[in-house]
Formats: sequence, structure tokens, C-alpha cells
Amino acid sequence: NAITTDEQAKFIESIAEDSIHGIIYFATTLDLFAARIIDGVPSKPEFILSTPRGYFQSLQYSQTGLWASNRYHVYLINDNKVARQWDFENEGRFIFDLFVDSNENVWFSQDGSREAKCITKDFQIKRFAVPVGPGNGVNVIRESKEGILAGSPGTGNYLFIKAHTASIV
Repeated sequence: NAITTDEQAKFIESIAEDSIHGIIYFATTLDLFAARIIDGVPSKPEFILSTPRGYFQSLQYSQTGLWASNRYHVYLINDNKVARQWDFENEGRFIFDLFVDSNENVWFSQDGSREAKCITKDFQIKRFAVPVGPGNGVNVIRESKEGILAGSPGTGNYLFIKAHTASIV
């Protein structure tokens, strides 16, 4: 069963699922959609948000809601409406990765930044300096049982770990 839209740009950038309510979220370059899945059959997608000057890169679903990154912004979406928004334009270029850890913290990386950033479950912004090589930045963040992993392109230092016991500044 295919989910289709009337939108011109069909390139899907990211997908997330609310498995409790049976909703698939997907983002094209400019637009965000939701489709309910009932007995394995998707509904017609509902348009949620458009960002004509933006670029959706990442979606993650958590108990808090749907998290979306678009250009320099991180959005928290509840009931298909923007509940909160953060602007990181002055801290680097586009945000291209979001990750929700086991404590419901939302980690993200931003092109041109040497930090792993985190929005805590109580919506505080935390930062973790990552000692990447010159000219590099953090481009992916994930979690292992030992801690938070941050990856960087380039040669030399390219994979870092922040143990769960280490503090965040």
C-alpha cells in the first residue's frame, strides 16, 4: 500500500512512526505530512507544516511528540501543530540529524558546529563540546548502552563517546 501526495517534490527526506496511535509521519524537502495506518492501509496524508525557505532533514517520534529538524530549527509537534520551536541559526548551518535517547533527550548535530546539542525532556538546551579535527563538525549522534556516540567526517578523530555518567555543560 502506497502513501501518495499531490506535492510536486516527491523526495522523502525522513520518516517517523507513532506506533501507539498508528501514524506515519514523513517529510519532503519543504513539507511535513501525517498518515494514519488502519488495518495496514494508509489514509490520505494530512498536511501538517510547510517551510518554503526551509529543508526538512530529520524526524523522530518520542513520548513528548514528533520532533522535526528544518534548516536551523527544531520543532516539537503535538496534535499536528507546532507546540515548541527552537532557532539555532546563529550556532552553525543546517541541522541534519535528530536522535531521541533512552531518557527522552533529543540530541542533534548541526553542520559547522563542534558540539553535540541536546534538548532535555524539560526543554533545557545542553551542549557537549566534541574535540573534532580542524574543519570538521559533528554530523551524527546515537546512543549505546555505554553512552552517547558522536560521529564526525574526515580523518583522525571521527568517533567520540560521552559516557552516561559524564556531565553535560
